Amino acid sequence: MAIPRRILIAAYIAAYRAQRLRWWATRPVVLGVRVLLIADGEVVLVRHTYRPGWFLPGGSVKRGESLEAAARREVAEETGLEVREIRLMSVSFVQVEGRSDHVAQFASESFVPIAGAKPSPEIAEVRRFPVVSLPPGIDRGAAEQVANFASGLGEPGES
Repeated sequence: MAIPRRILIAAYIAAYRAQRLRWWATRPVVLGVRVLLIADGEVVLVRHTYRPGWFLPGGSVKRGESLEAAARREVAEETGLEVREIRLMSVSFVQVEGRSDHVAQFASESFVPIAGAKPSPEIAEVRRFPVVSLPPGIDRGAAEQVANFASGLGEPGES
């Protein structure tokens, strides 16, 4: 018996709020990835079920997982896309919601749909947007990554 979508969404919201409380209490160091997927002048963004806004696909690195493997896994889970070629663009640090986030930012211009794949239930929507017309509510960091890439600051070999 499948769990109704509204119950799954409520569970994701509750889990996210509990996680934020845990972060506040324990002040963890988190290692994550974000992936800029751009092709034909469009960027792929995701909207989560548990928080507002549009984001680059990504998430936490699992124990024993490389940064690149985490980036590829997160893209597949959140978008149903397989990344063919990928490159590390930058690593950033930010303190947010009581945790210290270190985020490896990757980019790919080569990705294809995975046959039969569906995005994770934590994802409300996956959409492509023109890089010159990003949606309202886009995450500030995602908007900066898109702008840097579009202006040539994110080209291979740049740091």
